[in-house]
Amino acid sequence: MKPARPASPRVEGLESRKLLSADVLASLSSSFARPGAIARPVPASSVGQLPGRPAAFGPNAAGAAVPGPYTPAQIRHAYGVDQLANDGAGQTIAIVDAYDNPTIAQDLAAFDRQFNLPDATLIKATPGGGTPAVDAGWALEIALDVEWAHVIAPKATILLVEANSNNDADLLAGVDYAVAHGAQQVSMSWGGGEFNGASSLDPYFNHPGVTFFASAGDSGAAVEFPAVSPYVTGVGGTTLSLDAAGNKISETVWAGSGGGVSAYVPRPSYQAGFQNTGRRNVPDVAYDADVNSGVYVRNQGNWYVVGGTSAGAPQWAGLTALVNQGRAAAGSSPLGTGQAFGTNSVLYQLAGGTGYTNPNGDYFDITQGSNGTPATTGYDTATGLGSPVANKIVPDLIAFGTTTTPPAAPVVGDAGFEAVAAGPAGYAYDPTGSPWSFVAAAGLSANNSAFTSGNPAAPQGSQVAFLQETGSFSQPIAGWAAGSYTVGFQAAQRGNYGTSREDFQVLVDGAVVGTFTPGSVAYQSYSTASFTVAAGTHTVAFRGLDTAGGDNTAFIDSVSVARAAGARIRQVTNPSVVATPAVPGPSGAPTAATPATPTPRGPRAAFVAGVGSTPRASHFRFAGDGRDPFARVGARA
Repeated sequence: MKPARPASPRVEGLESRKLLSADVLASLSSSFARPGAIARPVPASSVGQLPGRPAAFGPNAAGAAVPGPYTPAQIRHAYGVDQLANDGAGQTIAIVDAYDNPTIAQDLAAFDRQFNLPDATLIKATPGGGTPAVDAGWALEIALDVEWAHVIAPKATILLVEANSNNDADLLAGVDYAVAHGAQQVSMSWGGGEFNGASSLDPYFNHPGVTFFASAGDSGAAVEFPAVSPYVTGVGGTTLSLDAAGNKISETVWAGSGGGVSAYVPRPSYQAGFQNTGRRNVPDVAYDADVNSGVYVRNQGNWYVVGGTSAGAPQWAGLTALVNQGRAAAGSSPLGTGQAFGTNSVLYQLAGGTGYTNPNGDYFDITQGSNGTPATTGYDTATGLGSPVANKIVPDLIAFGTTTTPPAAPVVGDAGFEAVAAGPAGYAYDPTGSPWSFVAAAGLSANNSAFTSGNPAAPQGSQVAFLQETGSFSQPIAGWAAGSYTVGFQAAQRGNYGTSREDFQVLVDGAVVGTFTPGSVAYQSYSTASFTVAAGTHTVAFRGLDTAGGDNTAFIDSVSVARAAGARIRQVTNPSVVATPAVPGPSGAPTAATPATPTPRGPRAAFVAGVGSTPRASHFRFAGDGRDPFARVGARA
């Protein structure tokens, strides 16, 4: 798990701020949001008896109702999350709250250990830098939001944005920060009474491809901001009854669930056919909120049972991370892109579009109970469209607006070996700073170096990779959808050092998918056999064999991944990597690695040489001036 905050945090300003009208700004200067968590401590005598993860649940394991609090495994099972393969990998969930929770990293780690959850990736930030004051109520809110977003999407990155205060202006600055730093789902478990002029703040929540969730409130039938914004998905509350295995026995309205008819905001188009008040109705959806059916939370070293609509907003954000993970794998834009009101437009279309029919069963319709307004069949201001049936709504949201075109193949980072400069006519063994990891006698060579002077120019750019003897290089590549692929590349034998007979293998996750011996000093195109992978990240490696023995070298360039039955995909040169400075050959002369051969793509190419190695899935990030020099330059030829 990443540390919650570096010892000397870098102060980052907001990339964008919205200017509020003077009267609204004045109202915000004295407007304070409140957290929504409702909690009671777990008695000290019970701490040692906290449950971990139960055994696997079966569909026929229903039994007698058991009282809350409920565990992560029970909640995941109750809502069907445990029937999904997605885990949020590649997604960022922003949690926007006020003040600081100084122990959130330690509490999250303890929470994960208790319930056998994967380690989390947590990033903690404050707009403008610094560390806010600590507030006990907001600290508990932060713990609830972070831990339970992680429960639903355990591989997503959690970006915790701690506003300097609970003033609405500070919290909205936190919302801006979350969007500017790449979150595609934002949880806001706070609010206050709606007010005239709130619609002028809608631009904070109107960002294509970003979904915003807000708790609807914990005081019964009442309307709160920001849940009332038509660009925000308001989350109401339910009382959940489960058996010990997590099977749902009943779900009814929680009496404290916020909701109602706005006094100021006109009815958005997506609610036409669902209600006829002429005004915005909230909530839009619902989730378990009753503290009597609440959830375990670890905060500042203590255990609590927590409820409130605050619990639902981060979990809906977690579900959206699963959706956007699937949409990314399918080559689709993030949820809500191109819709007039973002994700809310999509949620109501799944519910029937012009009225509540719930054709695919994406929602569990809450029809019993009251928050001051009784629940009804279909949409109501107690629980909105209902609670999620995750195993149905997540696939349907992934598929929404997509075509039957297969997703694109994953993009190879630095496919032409240009991210790290070997220097004019230079070469480098085992360079760092590229998406590729080079091991032993492998590296990069520019055109016309002591390595490449006997070969044509690089096919792509001015550098190539080289494999010498049994060296290797590898790269973990993200974004694979499940399916069959091939790896393509161009390769040549070294042309200025005797008769090179280097052979090498291409591996995916350690499995050999092709063995090659380039037949010419001219670059030729090669492709592996078709192979099949699951969705996720997979490591592609090139490993020298040197079966003939001796000082043999092959050059490789223009690496790509393609769908087995489709066209070769685009290749990306120099993704966002800070390049290590070039290291020239001795006296600036062509180096032994790349004599006078221009590389296929750019002034340099990768090479494999020397000692064999196992493919590694490593990521390298460099910042400032902390760049590592090449370990070996001109050491062999």
